[in-house]
Amino acid sequence: MRGAPRWIVLTATLVVPDVALARPRLALLPVDTVGVPAARGEKVWAALARSLADTGAAEVAPRAEIDAALPADAPARAACPQDPACVEETARRVGAPLALVVTLSGLGDTHLIRLRLHDARRGVAAREVRETVIGTEQALVAQARVLAVRMLRDPERPWYGRWWAWAAIGVGVAAAVAVPLALRDSGGGDDVAHVDLP
Repeated sequence: MRGAPRWIVLTATLVVPDVALARPRLALLPVDTVGVPAARGEKVWAALARSLADTGAAEVAPRAEIDAALPADAPARAACPQDPACVEETARRVGAPLALVVTLSGLGDTHLIRLRLHDARRGVAAREVRETVIGTEQALVAQARVLAVRMLRDPERPWYGRWWAWAAIGVGVAAAVAVPLALRDSGGGDDVAHVDLP
């Protein structure tokens, strides 16, 4: 019986994944605006940074670090959000494995917001989402915040990829090991009656 708790701890340690992983650092590049005032792009950037920080979805690199990591000359700086190599290099310079590029275009009260998540370690665009928002600037900012948080969440995983499934399996394995250990006979004798026949 004394060995059972050790087996339970060992099994739970091996089977249940770490659910308290560190938040990834994210390089949120300045919003690339087309047909929209730059001030509106700055409001969207500030709302995205706040939303990502408030929800704990990512640790957003400070804007000053991002600005220092972007190319110095104006034409290259303006073209950077559309150049994956430049986006990924900017993310690496600020020590972020991920970069989020936001493009905002608009005509009147209709806006198109495009978010692209780049994986700077692998050099690929990991996810992209586009959405049309019709309404005021407040509606645009609210929808941008929702999209950014949704972009960083894990995609829907099957049941066997969830932490609770592995926790249940760990409990089952621990029980399968602990119950026989707890119920085994420690007396040394057998329970079969022997009868001598004439």
